[in-house]
Amino acid sequence: MELRLVLYLIPFSFLLFSAIGLFVHAEKPFFGSFSAIFLGLLSLVILNTAGTFTGVFVPISALTLFVCTVGGIPAAVLMFAAHAFLL
Repeated sequence: MELRLVLYLIPFSFLLFSAIGLFVHAEKPFFGSFSAIFLGLLSLVILNTAGTFTGVFVPISALTLFVCTVGGIPAAVLMFAAHAFLL
């Protein structure tokens, strides 16, 4: 997956999350979608930082950035667990 494609898909996922928030009448749909994306990317960084202690690193690529953007914290933890237990 190209980095350029990810740079196009991240704003699209923000707009999609915001539209879902507006559809379900969330109190702050734009803040909710921004925080979900930010926390997903932050969790990827934190898990890679913790990789110095655990010895498990999730490679930061366009695919992992996109998965953490869309999936959030659970996606980052699942990728970390997959690298820890399957590889």
